Amino acid sequence: MAIAFVESTSHTATTGSVISFSHTVTAGSNNVLILAVMWSSDSTSVTGVTYNSVSMTSSVDSGSGAGSTRSQLFYLGNPSTGSNTVEVTFSGTPIREAFVASTFSGVDQASTIGGTDSDISTNTPSSIDVPVAGSAGMVVDAFAAESTCTWAEAGAQTLMDGGQFESALNWGSSYRTHSGSTTNMGWTRTGACGAPVATPAGISLTQFVSTAHTSTVTDSISTSETTVAQLDLSVAITETLTMIETIVTDEEILWTNQTKPSTSWTNQSKF
Repeated sequence: MAIAFVESTSHTATTGSVISFSHTVTAGSNNVLILAVMWSSDSTSVTGVTYNSVSMTSSVDSGSGAGSTRSQLFYLGNPSTGSNTVEVTFSGTPIREAFVASTFSGVDQASTIGGTDSDISTNTPSSIDVPVAGSAGMVVDAFAAESTCTWAEAGAQTLMDGGQFESALNWGSSYRTHSGSTTNMGWTRTGACGAPVATPAGISLTQFVSTAHTSTVTDSISTSETTVAQLDLSVAITETLTMIETIVTDEEILWTNQTKPSTSWTNQSKF
């Protein structure tokens, strides 16, 4: 079963240390919930993330340079279906925050994350190469840059959501199927805005592969068990034959007794 994108929900906020919003997970096979968190601050970090009050696990953190942004990805296997609350807690109060919660199906629940990569750079395009485990997988990224330029995902990626928030925080989250042992996730900017620091981060999801198991059950009977079984059968046959013999004997006696009156009646008729 190939990994497939199911749905996503995005949310933006300002100056909040605890942010919550709703995301709906559609029932599916081997679902995984991914949360991309992107924010403007070099002094705050994410201290906790929950979905429906269940903790999500951090998979990769870009870190941040002085005065730059930061990106981090979290995941949760087999999330509760239906509409539930995503809650993100920060150590302080970021200036601007953006979030993308997304659901993917067909993901291995035991080895969910195949590889990670992140960067802090002023390069354009800004890109990362995410290792992919196995022969199939899906790569999901988070991107953030504090600048007045416009940024866009590379052509091979599918954007779930992104944009420029408050004319400052450029953010986005995208996905693409694997393209070899590593998969490149890139973002390019347009416009003159100096050399802004970009903080991309990415993970690869491992495809769930069903393994067929053949179970053989052998029912063996030991020699002693066979002997006992044969003995039980012999006893049962003997008892049955004895019963039949008894019935036959009783029938013979009954018929013998019934014929005697007939003889007596014959004798009486002579008078």
